[in-house]
Amino acid sequence: MSDVAGAQRQLDLVMREHAERMELVTKHRDDALAEAERAAKEITEHVSRVVERIQDRRDTGWPPPSRPRPVDDDEDFSTQTWLR
Repeated sequence: MSDVAGAQRQLDLVMREHAERMELVTKHRDDALAEAERAAKEITEHVSRVVERIQDRRDTGWPPPSRPRPVDDDEDFSTQTWLR
């Protein structure tokens, strides 16, 4: 009978340890999910602000229409000089 009682105690101990580990794993998972949700919300808010700013700029005519840049013949020479 003592072997059965010892085995039962051992089983109870193992089951308790398993339950504690499962609680810890569940807590870590829940924390990770909550952090992911917070990050997703933060990213969504940031993207919304960026899109809003882009739309505001388009409504006000920004950026201005692109104009061809004047060609600077000395640009290549000055760049080469600078690199030396």
